[in-house]
Amino acid sequence: MAEIVRVTRQRFAIGWLNRTSLLYRQKGRGGGSGAYRGARWHHPREVLDFFSGLRVRRLAVYSAIFLPSGNRMARTMERVLPHTLPWGGLVVVSGETA
Repeated sequence: MAEIVRVTRQRFAIGWLNRTSLLYRQKGRGGGSGAYRGARWHHPREVLDFFSGLRVRRLAVYSAIFLPSGNRMARTMERVLPHTLPWGGLVVVSGETA
């Protein structure tokens, strides 16, 4: 993270697989399955710790909601649910260099 912050001019956004997500429950447990085999999953609070001691400000955590069924109801809920909920398959931290 230090190198990313160092080379960033102003703003950044970085994503990690979310260990508290529905996607983790479906594809990540026990070492993962399919394309997720061996993937590293992180808890949303953990990713904020990656920025500890770095010259950053306005850190915000978002989550991309993914509902496995992919049907019309799931797609609607993915758009409507707040991106601050912790269940999304992707955790994104955005911020600015100080």
